Amino acid sequence: EEGTEMFFLVWGRCSVFRGKGMPPVKVCTEGDCFGQLELLGVCTARTSTVRCDTVCAVRMLSRKSLLDAVRRFPDAGKQLEKLAEAHGYSRLAAHQELSKMELLRGFSSEFVQTLVDRMYEQPFFFGQTLIEEGEQGRHMYVLVRGEVEVSKCGKRA
Repeated sequence: EEGTEMFFLVWGRCSVFRGKGMPPVKVCTEGDCFGQLELLGVCTARTSTVRCDTVCAVRMLSRKSLLDAVRRFPDAGKQLEKLAEAHGYSRLAAHQELSKMELLRGFSSEFVQTLVDRMYEQPFFFGQTLIEEGEQGRHMYVLVRGEVEVSKCGKRA
């Protein structure tokens, strides 16, 4: 579906899914928003399915309403433009990194872009564990910026 609105979760809980039959990639709670990438023009089609886990109060903002507000407040529009550029850069960087991977060599650029469109950005902080040895793997991570340390059997790999 083409995204023309973004959503603000006032109260309740929603799960965000990428792909049928997959576990949720995120749980949204009060104060979270979703649909902003499509609204900002970073991508055109919805990249996730969001399902309410409880009764939810949601506020929607249409692209038309956002553009009207930006016309009235041009400085805010410049900030939103920078935000959209940052997301766009992150998606471009993810596409470039995926294209370099031996695993995906030989696949079409359109296929790689489809993977990027289905990914979501997740910041990790210093000292935070991305994956734990021995746990079941459900995700593939693409390092866009930063450094990670890899260890196996407690030894640096």
